[in-house]
Amino acid sequence: MLQTIFLYEWKLLFRNKILLLALVLFTAIAGISLNKGVRYYNIQQTEADTVRSGTQRAYLKLKTKFDTSDFSQPNRLDIEGVWAVDWSIWEYAVKEENPLSTITIGQNDIYSTIKRTRFATEIFSGEQDEFKNPEQLLTGNLDLTYFILFLFPLLFIAISYNTASADEESGVYKLLATQKFGIKSITTARVFFKWLISLFPFIIIIIITYLTINGYKNFGTAPFLQWISIALLYAGFWLSVVLFIIDRGWNSMINILALAGIWLLLLIGIPGILNSWFQYKYPANTQQQITRLRDEKAKLYELPLQEHKTFFAAYFPTIKIDTAATDTTEIRWYSSGVMELQKEKEVLNNIAANVKTQTTKEEQMFWINPIGGVMRAFTSTSGSSLQQQQDFENHLMKFKQQRADYLIANHASKKHFGKEEFAGLPLYKPAPAQKQAVWKYLLPITLLTVLLAAGTLFINKKTSRNLIRKN
Repeated sequence: MLQTIFLYEWKLLFRNKILLLALVLFTAIAGISLNKGVRYYNIQQTEADTVRSGTQRAYLKLKTKFDTSDFSQPNRLDIEGVWAVDWSIWEYAVKEENPLSTITIGQNDIYSTIKRTRFATEIFSGEQDEFKNPEQLLTGNLDLTYFILFLFPLLFIAISYNTASADEESGVYKLLATQKFGIKSITTARVFFKWLISLFPFIIIIIITYLTINGYKNFGTAPFLQWISIALLYAGFWLSVVLFIIDRGWNSMINILALAGIWLLLLIGIPGILNSWFQYKYPANTQQQITRLRDEKAKLYELPLQEHKTFFAAYFPTIKIDTAATDTTEIRWYSSGVMELQKEKEVLNNIAANVKTQTTKEEQMFWINPIGGVMRAFTSTSGSSLQQQQDFENHLMKFKQQRADYLIANHASKKHFGKEEFAGLPLYKPAPAQKQAVWKYLLPITLLTVLLAAGTLFINKKTSRNLIRKN
């Protein structure tokens, strides 16, 4: 049966010039989506390689100074000073590359993936709360994920909505009803064939994607297959939706209105309403917190000297120095430097806590907004989710604290910060990649697919019998 039906649909496909043109057009759009993601990823990698090379050169240059200079030089303090070393090391933290971000850009074009490790440089520098691309944020990046989420369902709906109704309206339904296979089985097979045809642009581009990125650093076959599995699950969901609507026995007009309405509801309506509610429930106040932080940091140096000495002694309890004899300016700078870093860390933690609260609530809403769960699964698999960006920033913040503690402790407790101390200077290492449990985000879409499939298989038998009698 399947061979006969597929052969019949295959012949119809080649007779339908409009459909062939649509497939070519959608394949071209998918190709453009991939090209944009690859170009953006390559730009990021070029920037990352540039700063890594610059970091290496700066480190070797500074190391040479410490290896060849002696403490008798009059300008020695300019080399070994806390802020001189912190500045001259010129080190950058680079978020670990994930080649799958070529097909799911996610948050990577909004938040910086390259940041200075200098503890005196704010982790928030240059990004605050304004987005670089508000238009793209609203419409979505034209990457392969966007193509799968938004455009694939439209193509599938357009070529399959009248699979059964057109036959009924043209009088072919009576002939099909006499076949031993049954109308339901024939309709299901025909819709399934059209589903495969709709997947043609995706299949072509995913092959090109693999050939393009399989040689990239950190590429893994398992995550790539996981990403494909998410896409196929989402495509399977739309197969169950279309089959469910078609098997209701409605005419072509009602079918297209119902399917277009479901598309608008799931991809535009529900996400839009929930986003508005989240903005009301969790208003963005990142910029206000950063502004207050900068106001507070500007006043820390002017705190009473005794307060600085008390704080320094409490923060570095193992360092035994004569704070009365130590230069008061140095004590102020050491103390205020640590205080500023602590306040910066506090603000970062507050922002992360707010985002975590909202993210948790969003995950609970995936039962209402299942497409949001699919999107979260895509970004988590591709290393481009907001949570992964925050993990990168939190790891960097801990390192900045470690760097500051090491530099200040060694400068405060020793007469000179020399070659030996420089050799022990902490250098940034990327955090080890953490596995993302993405399938929990896909439970709502999976359950919906199963329920729709069950409804198509068992609930619509009466509808099919009524249509046979009517014809």
